[in-house]
This record gives sequence, structure tokens and C-alpha cells, in this order.
Amino acid sequence: MSHREVLDDGSIDLAKDGCSFVFRRLRPGAVLVTIAGRDTGSLGDAPLTSCTRSSCAISPAPGRSRSSSTSAR
Repeated sequence: MSHREVLDDGSIDLAKDGCSFVFRRLRPGAVLVTIAGRDTGSLGDAPLTSCTRSSCAISPAPGRSRSSSTSAR
């Protein structure tokens, strides 16, 4: 059975069979993925599906709005 948890900072942690994927939204359009352990495929497509269906892929980071995020030039 896989384990899915939303962490205090809004990151999503998916784990199963000694492998963990943590998705942390850095800003709109930027997600940091940290993988620990050995990925044997036991989670299937759940890590990618979870991130694309969640707000981590499309929403602004906590405390930021889309209008306040600008790129430095």
C-alpha cells in the first residue's frame, strides 16, 4: 500500500516499498522533486499523476500571487 501525505509546507510526499517522492512547489511552473530510496516502479504512475493533478504544478507558492511573480532580467 502506498502512502500519500501533504506536509506542513504544502509539499506532497508519496512513499512505498522504501522509495519516497517529495514534490515541493518553488514558484508557479517550478517544482522540486526529491527522490529517496530505490524506485522499483511499485508506485506506478502515481508520482507524476499526483503532481500534475495537485496544486503543486499550477498554483503559486504559498504567500505569492501570480501577479507578484516576475522573472529577473
